[in-house]
Amino acid sequence: MTLFIRAIDAVDKADCLRSAVKDGGAHSFQIDVTKFASLPGSPFAYWTTPKALECYSDLKPVSSSDLSPLSTNQLSDDSRYARLWWEPGPGGSENWVVWAKGRSFAPFYYDIQTVVRWSRARGTYTGFIGTKDRPLEKPASADWFFRPGLTWPRRTNRLSFSVLPIGCIFGNKGPAIFEEHDNEERLLAHCAILNSKAFNYLLGLQLARVELAQSFEVGLVQAAPIPVVGQAGLTTLADLGRRSWSLRRRLDETIETSHAFKLPRALLSRVEPLDPALIQRQIDEIQLDIEAVVYRLYGLTETDQLSIEAWGERLKGNAADAAIEVDNDEDGGDEAADASDFDAVISWSVGVAFGRFDVRLATGARRLPPPPSPFTELPAKSPAMLPDHDTPAIPVVDILVDDPGHENDLSERVVAVCAAVGYSAVDKTELRQHFARNFFNQHLRQYSKSRRKAPIYWQLATASASYSVWIYTQSFTKDTLFRVQNEFVSPKLAHEKRQLESLRAEAGARPDSNQMKSIEAQEAFVSELQAFADELARVSPLWFVNPDDGILINFAPFWRLVSHNRAWQRELMATWKGLCHGKFDWSHLAMQLWPERVIPKCAADRSLAIAHGLETVFWFEDEQGQWEAHDKPKPPAPQLVRDRTSPSIKAALKSLMDAPEAGVVSKRTRKSKAA
Repeated sequence: MTLFIRAIDAVDKADCLRSAVKDGGAHSFQIDVTKFASLPGSPFAYWTTPKALECYSDLKPVSSSDLSPLSTNQLSDDSRYARLWWEPGPGGSENWVVWAKGRSFAPFYYDIQTVVRWSRARGTYTGFIGTKDRPLEKPASADWFFRPGLTWPRRTNRLSFSVLPIGCIFGNKGPAIFEEHDNEERLLAHCAILNSKAFNYLLGLQLARVELAQSFEVGLVQAAPIPVVGQAGLTTLADLGRRSWSLRRRLDETIETSHAFKLPRALLSRVEPLDPALIQRQIDEIQLDIEAVVYRLYGLTETDQLSIEAWGERLKGNAADAAIEVDNDEDGGDEAADASDFDAVISWSVGVAFGRFDVRLATGARRLPPPPSPFTELPAKSPAMLPDHDTPAIPVVDILVDDPGHENDLSERVVAVCAAVGYSAVDKTELRQHFARNFFNQHLRQYSKSRRKAPIYWQLATASASYSVWIYTQSFTKDTLFRVQNEFVSPKLAHEKRQLESLRAEAGARPDSNQMKSIEAQEAFVSELQAFADELARVSPLWFVNPDDGILINFAPFWRLVSHNRAWQRELMATWKGLCHGKFDWSHLAMQLWPERVIPKCAADRSLAIAHGLETVFWFEDEQGQWEAHDKPKPPAPQLVRDRTSPSIKAALKSLMDAPEAGVVSKRTRKSKAA
């Protein structure tokens, strides 16, 4: 037997060593080191129990079961290939598939919010032709894509496994586990086992440490021991796993960006009881039942269980003290924790006004849909959204404005929605100020996930945000900007100019101080509106939206019109400069504006040719299966450039490029008008 003394946590390490040598105690461990040979790599996991070590010698590893833990290669350029699930929109969802790329701690249930564009014809990511590390065009383990399974974050503070629905792809940071026959009962049962403290503890023995930021590679999971489970045990564990998944999903029903979203918490409670505290207690009780079953399956004694429980509390405490996230990429905020009931209802009401969400769920005119089963393919729309081809119960518009008295005034529309559902905690004046200054910031945080910002409601505003136009990304058409310009901004500018002339005429040649202040304020407002109109006139002729480019690329040309949010403006400006310098030449917008630069690149870079539908023009596959460039492509590149070059777009682009970067006013010159 060998004596190990653990003094890592001791404040007085010398005293800890003396006490351990003299009396033993919690810091002292005696173990036969030959037993470590049963662990893969023979690590010195001295704190464990003999029975835990026997699990490695007596039980088969996961790799020898009917489970297959798998990884795949990384994309290397997420900004090109990846989007958040709402970016392509329901109309473009068929080209995009759900992508489990890694996450935070989330046992059983996790709403996967990233998607990648997938070419079903090529069986790989659209535009993907391999990387330097892995030159193959199809990602590793692609034959397992789209099957039901389980997934986990490869690098995280606390290991957890969640359901991977049918129709998903898994990523390098989010490996997956599959069952040979896609048996969903077995998957759920094993999800319960893998989320148990016993399995986590046994897997952790391979690491021989209890630290943060551990890398839970596929090999660790493959080598961990898995108990043999009879049919009765499978049924019991699968039922517990299904109930845990269902309860955890219910907590997502008030999260606007979730696939499970139904209504904001303040409204859902009226039509369907939802008590998060009660749900969490039920989840905890189910987990206790799971732990008891899994301990029995592993044959772990009460002494083993006490050791495992102490280890689990230590690990949990370390993670809580550090309060860090590792490789989960979920750094965009959590509206479930941050958004007040008021903010959540207002955000939902804006969605109703734009036709995104269905007000009938809140009024009881449409019944809430039943929950899906765990492995059901994720929907293109959440239950809260207006079903395709349904007529909205409240008239909707695709352009809203901050303009008191206008029929499309955002505040008035939201107040009407709130009134329709009996939500009275709305003050119109405060609401107008909220939309002018706060709403977009909250919306941007809410719709930012996986290090990606993707707001679906765009606020284009004057420098002081005294006048704003709001547009909804999923209702964009080629005429949207022209309508904004001709139906909203130009009439508004003409009206405010008339107001200015009226003030001047009323004041006469010698205005008093109050009249002078009114005139100066109106002059400043008209000047801002004119600058706003001028910038729209520069962008409108050259801008077109393509959902596949992603919201950041599509929003970038408007960077001068978002000075109300300096951080967002800097990001858009950096993206626009990246477009100008060729950083995003895979995008449709780059081809639209600079075909003379992008098309020659397609002749030299097959991935760009694929992205722009020019692969067969510039490339061919030889008899050995190698891709070669055509010596004389038809049509030739110069002709393609001519065909895709628009003189009007070039003129508009020059005007936009020549416009001064300065020209946004940082100081507010006029308060938003009260309703």
